[in-house]
Amino acid sequence: MRDKPDIADLLETARTTLMDDLLPGLPPEHRYRAHLVGAAMATASRELAAGDTWQEAERAALARLLGAEGDLETLNRAFAASLRAGAFDGSEQAYAVLVRSTAARLAECNPGYETA
Repeated sequence: MRDKPDIADLLETARTTLMDDLLPGLPPEHRYRAHLVGAAMATASRELAAGDTWQEAERAALARLLGAEGDLETLNRAFAASLRAGAFDGSEQAYAVLVRSTAARLAECNPGYETA
């Protein structure tokens, strides 16, 4: 068992320190990059909190759709090739997989984005 603070706490403390304490003292030409670092840290925190649930759900959906097994990267490559070849033109199942996958990624990268 790990003691507190855990990695999520450490990441949030580092991000808060960057944004609240260090950023205001940076020269204007460095502030944009500091904001990017802070945003990346926030995304990493959300990924840690979410775990790999959406990736496993996407992998399972792709496996069902393709009728094949494999890791997420392999199945995504096969799905992309099939899409390019027109194998899923008009497929409601393929569309649903794409919508769920995009919504899950947006929830981590841009949680304020409205998908509705």
